[in-house]
Amino acid sequence: MTEFQPNIKESKDFGGEAPKMKDFFLEALPYSPEAEQRFENMSLKELFDRYCDFINGDVSFEHFLKVVGEESKSAFNKEDYLKDELNRELWLEYLLKKLPINLVERQKDMQGVSSEYDLDVAKIESLHEARKKTGHKLVLGFYTSSDKIHGGAIEQSKIPTSLLGGGAEGRF
Repeated sequence: MTEFQPNIKESKDFGGEAPKMKDFFLEALPYSPEAEQRFENMSLKELFDRYCDFINGDVSFEHFLKVVGEESKSAFNKEDYLKDELNRELWLEYLLKKLPINLVERQKDMQGVSSEYDLDVAKIESLHEARKKTGHKLVLGFYTSSDKIHGGAIEQSKIPTSLLGGGAEGRF
C-alpha cells in the first residue's frame, strides 16, 4: 500500500479543489513570515500533517516554534523572543487558534477589547493552563474533557457544541 501524497500543483486529482484545500490549511495554520514561502510550496500531505500536529499537539512554546516553522529558534528564551511585536502576535494567534471561538469571544468581552490581537497574552496562556489542569483536550479539532469532569468516557455525539473547536465558523 502506497502512502497518499497529494501535490498541490496537481489539482486535477481533487477535481479542482486542491487550491481551496491549500487555502484552508494556509489560513488555519499560524506561521512566521520567514516560513511563508516554505509553507506555500508544501504538498497537501505536508500541510495536512502540519495541521494535524498543530491541532493535536500540546500548547507549549516549543510546539509553537515547530508549528510556525521556526524550529531553529528553539534555543531562544521565550521572553526575549516575544519582545518583538510580530512574534508576540504570532504566539497569540497560535494560542487563539487552539481555543474554541466562543472562549475567544468571551475573553474579548471580559477584557473589553474589540480585536483578538488586543487580548492579554498572559491571560490567554493562563486560560490554556487552566484548561489543561481540568483535562480539556483537543482531538482532531473537537474539544473534549477528561473523566475528572464528566465521570466517564464521552461519546462524540455527547460533546456539547460549546466545546467544539470552531467547526462551522471555520476555526478548525
